[in-house]
Amino acid sequence: MSTMMHFSIVINTERFQISDLGIIGGPVWLDAGHACFPDRNWEDFPIPLLCWWIGETLSLLGNQQDAAEWDFMDGPYVLHLTPLSPTAWLAIGRRNGLHGPEDTELGTISPADALVELATAANLTLRACQQRGWRNADIDSLDLAHRAVRKAMD
Repeated sequence: MSTMMHFSIVINTERFQISDLGIIGGPVWLDAGHACFPDRNWEDFPIPLLCWWIGETLSLLGNQQDAAEWDFMDGPYVLHLTPLSPTAWLAIGRRNGLHGPEDTELGTISPADALVELATAANLTLRACQQRGWRNADIDSLDLAHRAVRKAMD
């Protein structure tokens, strides 16, 4: 079994920007301590990502699926989380390239750490949007997802 890794979801809310259509973009990536996935300072759409990742994680915790996939919108990247035991998930970063998938084992994370990181990232994102006076359906969805992940932590 892989060693438990340091794991964090990195969100740089200071660099968030909103388009004329209300779509919020900014830096979001996963830091595994020894590697960043997909890459340090990766630009994407943090609000739908966090909503998807929370949904996937809660479904995995509820035994509704065998693994969780944390997709990125911008690029062919996905983090696969597969349970090894009740307290450890294997994290594999996948790049779906022209010649098939390229997998990188990032290590193992605890489900509790995944929930904490999701809740923290969602909270930071929601606060940044509120401070800027941004409000839309995606932000409302993230607020609901944040409440659900917080409830799962209780």
